[in-house]
Amino acid sequence: MNQPVRIYQIIMAILFLVAAVLQGNDPDPGFWISIYLIPAILSAAEAWRWLKNRSMLILRSIIWPLLSIVCLLYGFSLFQGLEAEWYNDEVTRESGGLFLIAIHSVISYWSVRNQAGITGN
Repeated sequence: MNQPVRIYQIIMAILFLVAAVLQGNDPDPGFWISIYLIPAILSAAEAWRWLKNRSMLILRSIIWPLLSIVCLLYGFSLFQGLEAEWYNDEVTRESGGLFLIAIHSVISYWSVRNQAGITGN
């Protein structure tokens, strides 16, 4: 893994860890803390190369896209039934966090693919 990707993963691990800590005052903290801890732990694992052998490379190339798809589907489902002032709703902020996880998961997946030398051809 090259240095810019490693720095990016460290920054995202810290960001998601802070987001998990901030969920302590949420009405359903356990759920949202776990939602943010998953990408935080995976990003830390990528940054510090805890999952570096070949079998873990295959697992990582499955986990990141799966996390992205789950977050996108759940994020879109939260938008159902939003009222006129959607920008003031907690659901909007929650789905924004899910979309951030989804985008990060796609970037991490591309990083894993590049690391493995996998191409789309």
